[in-house]
Amino acid sequence: RAGHRPGRGLGARTRSGGVAKAATVHSVRISSSGDGRTDDGTDVCGLDWVSANAQKPAVVNLSFGDSTGSFAVRDAINCLIGCNQISVVKSAGNDALDAYRDRANRANYEIVVGAMDPGTDTYASFSDFGSIITIFAPGVNVPVADKFNPGSGKLGRGTSFAAPYVAGVVATYVGYCAAQPPSYWCGPNAWFDKRHSTATTDQIQGLPAGTSNYLLYSPFAAF
Repeated sequence: RAGHRPGRGLGARTRSGGVAKAATVHSVRISSSGDGRTDDGTDVCGLDWVSANAQKPAVVNLSFGDSTGSFAVRDAINCLIGCNQISVVKSAGNDALDAYRDRANRANYEIVVGAMDPGTDTYASFSDFGSIITIFAPGVNVPVADKFNPGSGKLGRGTSFAAPYVAGVVATYVGYCAAQPPSYWCGPNAWFDKRHSTATTDQIQGLPAGTSNYLLYSPFAAF
């Protein structure tokens, strides 16, 4: 289907192919609980570490959410984008609510990703929605790695699985930019603006009112 071109995640090499296979992926742990839960203070520490240590050009994928009461996380993301010129991709959330309620989704030029079902071209009913959503990507039955079954994998579900598709496409754009003359504009808001001309529009069925109908598509060669 139109728009379902990226692959199986940001940098996957062993499944059916990642979006940006040659990308170097660095994991930054913000949870030690074993259940993936974290807190705003730890989130900010992780984001500040990236600000200080990122090897540019860089793209940050944030597959976490529910910072509803925190402007601190939003401000740390704003610093990544505005102060450090790093693109930030974030999962919208899986509560079927307006994504604007999560203050961490409100950073300027942050790429907030909702989930859709690639099998039916429909909105994933669990995905957060609303005008703050930048773009949608596959978030249902997504083949992913499984640490308990190395080599076999499993199927993932959620905006946390949709966001890495977008991060991979943004990474390919960053790779494309690196090959252009120095005068070529590739700041962190460049792809944010470009999604209007590259996304597949009006493809997703059943979107809640007020949510932009942009489905991820990459015109950039994978690397």
